[in-house]
Amino acid sequence: MDQFLVTSSNPSLRHISKIQRAYKIVLITSIIWVLHSLVSYFNVGISLFTGVCIPNSPGSSLYAALFFIFIISVISITITMIFGYLTYRNIC
Repeated sequence: MDQFLVTSSNPSLRHISKIQRAYKIVLITSIIWVLHSLVSYFNVGISLFTGVCIPNSPGSSLYAALFFIFIISVISITITMIFGYLTYRNIC
């Protein structure tokens, strides 16, 4: 996303790309991921017999599977492709 903003011919878009904003975005993203990991902490227990982590409810295992498939793979790749294309279009 930063490459798209830096290569833009629009000065207002280039102005958005500042190092201070990058620090804030990293901080906000880190806080979101820490809060998201708390969901797993409260929805997973340790089996007394096997010592393995098991979900407390079937919904939490479904959520984890859909999260990893959809959020981490599909959305990440889609955002990267869109901003990669927009950057290429700005350069050429």
